[in-house]
Amino acid sequence: MESSVLQGITTELGGQCGQSIAPTDRQESALFQEFYRNHWFGLDLDWRWVTFGDYLNRLEQAGTSINFGMQVGHQNLRLISMGYACRAASQDEINRLKRDLAVALDEGAFGMSCGLQWAPGFFSATEEIIQLGKIVAQFDGFLAFHMRSEGDKVLEAVAEVIEIGEKAGVPVQISHLKAAGKRNFGKVNRALEMVQAARSRGVDVLVDIQPYGPLDRTYAAENMWMRSCIPPWALAETGGYHNFQQKLADPTFRARLRHDVEQKISPLWQSSIVDCMFENVGWEGLVLGTTSCDALKPHVGESVAEIAQLWGKDPFDAYFDLLQMENGVASGALFFMMDPPDVRTVVESPYAIPEIDPAPRHNHPRKHGGFVRYLVDYGAKDGAMTLEEAVRKITAFPAARLGFTDRGSIVAGHWADICVLDADALADRANFVDTAVSPAGVVHVLVNGQFVVQNGEHTGAKPGKVLRKQDVSLSASGAT
Repeated sequence: MESSVLQGITTELGGQCGQSIAPTDRQESALFQEFYRNHWFGLDLDWRWVTFGDYLNRLEQAGTSINFGMQVGHQNLRLISMGYACRAASQDEINRLKRDLAVALDEGAFGMSCGLQWAPGFFSATEEIIQLGKIVAQFDGFLAFHMRSEGDKVLEAVAEVIEIGEKAGVPVQISHLKAAGKRNFGKVNRALEMVQAARSRGVDVLVDIQPYGPLDRTYAAENMWMRSCIPPWALAETGGYHNFQQKLADPTFRARLRHDVEQKISPLWQSSIVDCMFENVGWEGLVLGTTSCDALKPHVGESVAEIAQLWGKDPFDAYFDLLQMENGVASGALFFMMDPPDVRTVVESPYAIPEIDPAPRHNHPRKHGGFVRYLVDYGAKDGAMTLEEAVRKITAFPAARLGFTDRGSIVAGHWADICVLDADALADRANFVDTAVSPAGVVHVLVNGQFVVQNGEHTGAKPGKVLRKQDVSLSASGAT
């Protein structure tokens, strides 16, 4: 959490995009280790916890520099009940999901997050999420969505989120709203109109956005896994990442993957990433970001197109080779697929909360300087927002969303979570080559009244609190 507090963040909500570090299943510990080792770029964990509450208790004992709360991941619940099953859940299975969800919510989860673009969550029917949403509503929580599509079918995906919120009677949050790929640029305007219309009829829907520009490239980048371009059936059908990588040695399997990617013949597949990479951005927009494979490390920062040319191979073959060489650990990739004006449109919306979406071994520079870049670009440069409004959108606004009545503002009687900035010196110093560089201008950070950053340096203090939903009550969303 050092990268967060050094850019002024005092409170984080984890467990996004359907993935949370708990709960797990002791009987399926190997499955969880493989799943998260691949999702989190090789991070090894001891997994000496099972329930959501177990993990929060262990974090509390270890201590934390900042305040931390968490949503429960829908992927976790599905893995416990159904493994990698590539199908809709039966009603009996949904009932178990609901029971496990209720336990996590009772133990402090702020709600549930969904990753509907990825297996196994991809295979969930809308009705499954509505039923789970009703459980979340009983606990005064909210649902967050990495939607089924962020490209060609982004508007349909927004409509699904709104439908779930309306039918379940639960607040919903669209995670990192975007319209990926050139032919989808501009669709965020219609998406925000849909949000406004839903709110006008009483649906509590908000969005969040990664407020980070393209730096030295034409398009803004998202950070995901190199394997994100494969059809969702591939991992489910092969039974996990290890088996998938072994299967890549089979030319027939590769040919089937390529055919599905190029033709998008699978009726299940709505992946926006394929739309962007192969029809809009091209192989030059897919860049290797992180890897555990020594042979690939010299290629970090190079696109698949560049690597294919160096290897004298067709880009598809080079891409499949990259996946096969991952050594059981997913490589990270940068997807340059977002229109900078679209990013600005969403950031400046009254319904949008800026976020940095950090992850273990994250290779996007926003992990270290995203909020400072946001303040400079949107609160101090062109006057689109005042600095005060830019600050409100990352303090009081998200605090209200989470139900805090004693955090997010500097008010007598509130917890003293305070960031002291030198506005003239603010600068994001990270980039796509040197990603792990702390920003300038963050002078002091206090968490619960204690210095965690003093004169720009981390003090080593751990005054943060583990936050549980039952300690707060959901308040108004704070949107204007």
